[in-house]
Amino acid sequence: MKKLMIFRFTLLILITLVTGLGIFLTRMNYLKVNPHVLCPYSFICFGIPALQGFFSRNPVIIGSIVGAIILLLTPVLGRWFCGWLCPLGAIQEIFYKLTNGKSKGKVKPLISDNWDKRLKLIKYFVLLGNIFFAYFLIQALYMKACPLVALANLGNYLLVSSIVFFIIMISSLFVERIWCRYFCPYGALMSLLLLLGNLLRIPRIMLKVNKSMCVDCGLCSANCPMQIKVEDKNQVSNSECILCQRCKAKCPRQGIDCEFCNKGGKDE
Repeated sequence: MKKLMIFRFTLLILITLVTGLGIFLTRMNYLKVNPHVLCPYSFICFGIPALQGFFSRNPVIIGSIVGAIILLLTPVLGRWFCGWLCPLGAIQEIFYKLTNGKSKGKVKPLISDNWDKRLKLIKYFVLLGNIFFAYFLIQALYMKACPLVALANLGNYLLVSSIVFFIIMISSLFVERIWCRYFCPYGALMSLLLLLGNLLRIPRIMLKVNKSMCVDCGLCSANCPMQIKVEDKNQVSNSECILCQRCKAKCPRQGIDCEFCNKGGKDE
């Protein structure tokens, strides 16, 4: 399990470096496509132009196709993209490691569980606002504040998005994956699909806790980047789970497994 965590963190670093390289090559005019149009959320963010890309050579279609595939797989595979491939999530996790990387035990969360649950609702309103802007072709209003726009246009001075990106990175030193938890509209969309999958009891990959092996040490929950109370579950069908499997790696009794469950449904 330790090897899997090393592989995952190495992958996150690699994703960050590849993203940085792509941005650098774009700034140097070696690549003609701005990395922002490759974002899997682009089919909503760009709205109708993204749909028009199906009938033209608009490069935004690449991100739209990738985003659609990820969403189609989400009810079965969960939010694996967030935990393993998202560049912004990777950068946040690396920043958090800078201040908390040496901690081997429990780290008291800066935000209480009650407030964490309330704040996680914000991303659904962000998603709703995005859809509204895209429908009326005024998505430029949202893009001015999108941290991915700042990330994809490093070297250009984009005031609002750069400020948002800077705040997220500084906040990530103290609250792990703060954008993913509270503000990411793509994460909100995937969570909604998981909630629908739970309602329809669609079989999917999730974490299962062997309660007979649990010693209530709380290390699983303390190391969850999404602040889920893992030890309280029999199976973690929580729509916030990004399947990073850190809880599994931290369990001293190896009592957590990642399995394909025949039935979805609520956390049990």
